[in-house]
Amino acid sequence: MMLALNTTGNAELLAPWAASLTSPFDMNSGMAEPDNLGETLMVLTLARDSPLVSGVIAAAANFTRRNPATGLLYLNGSVDGGPKPVYATKWLKLGLEALGLHKESRRYGVPEVGDDTYSLLFWEGLTASKPVPTGPAVRCDPYPYLTWAADHFLGTTTAKLNGVLYLLRQRFLWILSPFRLTDFLDGAGTR
Repeated sequence: MMLALNTTGNAELLAPWAASLTSPFDMNSGMAEPDNLGETLMVLTLARDSPLVSGVIAAAANFTRRNPATGLLYLNGSVDGGPKPVYATKWLKLGLEALGLHKESRRYGVPEVGDDTYSLLFWEGLTASKPVPTGPAVRCDPYPYLTWAADHFLGTTTAKLNGVLYLLRQRFLWILSPFRLTDFLDGAGTR
C-alpha cells in the first residue's frame, strides 16, 4: 500500500502511523517474522528519525545467517509457516536502501535457493539465472497472490480471480517503479 501511495504522491498520509510504530513485527502469524524487518524499514522512510530504525537493524541479527559461499549475510526464519530467505532478504535490502543505509545493505546478499516459494512475490531483482520455484508455488489456487507474482515474473497469464483472467503485470508494475531492487542488485544478486 505504501508503494502505491508513494507513487501517487500520498505516502505522507501514513507518516503519523509510521512515527507511532514501536515494533518491527506485525505479529500477523503470532510470531516475529523476518520479512517484517524490511517492510518496516520501508514504512520508516516516512519517519526517518524514529528510534525503531536501529531497533530493526538490531532485530535482524536474530534472523541473520552467513552464506559460506559468498561470505554475505542473509535473513532466514519462518514466514507464513516456512523459511523464506530470498523474500525476507530482498525486503531487508530494499528497506535499508530506501533509508540510504547502503553500507548495511551491502553486507547482505540474496541467497541462491530454489525452495523459497515467496521469492516470486518479490519479483523485482529476479533474473533468469535465479532459481524459479515451480509446481504449487507457481499455480497456487488457495493463494492467488502467489500465482499473480509468478505471472509477473514469468510473463504468463494464469491468474484468475472469481474465474476472470486479469492481466495484472501491465496494471501494477508502475507501483514499484520508484523502488527497484535492480537498481542496487548486481547480476550476482548482491550489489
